[in-house]
Amino acid sequence: MLKEYTVELPDGTIEHVVELTDEPDKTCALYPFLKSLDFVRRTPEFKIIDIHRYLKCGYSTVLKVLNALCSLYVIEKKSGPPNTIYKSLLKGE
Repeated sequence: MLKEYTVELPDGTIEHVVELTDEPDKTCALYPFLKSLDFVRRTPEFKIIDIHRYLKCGYSTVLKVLNALCSLYVIEKKSGPPNTIYKSLLKGE
């Protein structure tokens, strides 16, 4: 899990501190998952950045959504890194 702090230094500057912890990420991904179904239905092939822009949420939430969609056989990986392309298994309307 990621914790971010803003610290004001004595000279007046502001510093951002990021701390990684061992706590699990408990961010709920249900609403982005449901929203992603519309995107997947209308888009036969897409990259992570495409669905990330559509969902407008954090990257870790997007990865949770993609993992769930793959696990439920809604999408499948067409090609691997560095430019992973996903293919929709849903019929378009």
